[in-house]
Amino acid sequence: MKSDRSEWLCVIVLLLQQTSVSGSERFEVLGPCYPIAVYPGEDTVLPCYLSPNISAEDMEIRWFREDPSAPVCLYRYSWYDFDRQMPSYKGRAELLPEEFRNGNVSLRLKDVRSSDDGRGEQLKELMSWMSGVRDNLIGTIEADVTLDPDTAHCELTLSEDGKRVRCGEWQDLTDNQQRFVDAGVVNRESFTSGRHYWVVEVNGGCRIGVTREFSKTRDFSVTPQQGYWALHCDSSFSALTAPQTPLPQTLLPRKLGVCVDIEERQVSSVEYRAHIYTFTDMQFKKGYPFFYSWNEYKELVILHSDQ
Repeated sequence: MKSDRSEWLCVIVLLLQQTSVSGSERFEVLGPCYPIAVYPGEDTVLPCYLSPNISAEDMEIRWFREDPSAPVCLYRYSWYDFDRQMPSYKGRAELLPEEFRNGNVSLRLKDVRSSDDGRGEQLKELMSWMSGVRDNLIGTIEADVTLDPDTAHCELTLSEDGKRVRCGEWQDLTDNQQRFVDAGVVNRESFTSGRHYWVVEVNGGCRIGVTREFSKTRDFSVTPQQGYWALHCDSSFSALTAPQTPLPQTLLPRKLGVCVDIEERQVSSVEYRAHIYTFTDMQFKKGYPFFYSWNEYKELVILHSDQ
């Protein structure tokens, strides 16, 4: 971490030791494909999930830095083991037991300190502890998102550079099979491999996420079943699953980051201090950044990550 308030906190190494999962049932432990930026004194969540989404309720969950015997947080036999916890993390590190059934083993870290900085260098040498673990912290590319006017609904007005969109009056635009019949628009280019992220300044009346190629159609429902993985952001805040998954209003961001990992088949939504939601097991070979806006008074704005 630096001392100029541009500190970066990366996911600390996770060790999951199987206690109830059969040896033939393989799973992966997925971290984020983006860096977690936190200021000292703030709280954050370091996201981590099992894939497939098997329950972690009967597993031993051990977050640690360099020494597995001195954990940042240790949870086993349905209890926290505070006796072995590193003293500097007492009262600051905890898990989300209510989310274990969904395979969510994320760590909540309170009152972040400069000494918490971790780059995960120990992860690779600990791969032998379990099968199929991936390190998703490297190789992420910031996407150059430019909105495609040929897909924009007739009530959406795009800026000349394709970085802003506002809902407004109906426009007499050329009809084509790519144009949305409701207030949607996608990126000009698709992603077919790798990890990509982009940042959007939300406007209080939008849906932000990813869609697969054949979902750029005239009639659509914004759900994973229809090829959309997105968050709904207005007076209510939710992940657009079926049924919808309500999200805490306290996480509703002004700037929303989206990260798509084609190989791992996941879409994560973050704001600069916390993980918000991750969709897993996506089914597509080609994905497009997706935007949907009904706010007539404020634009959606695509930002560079340092804005």
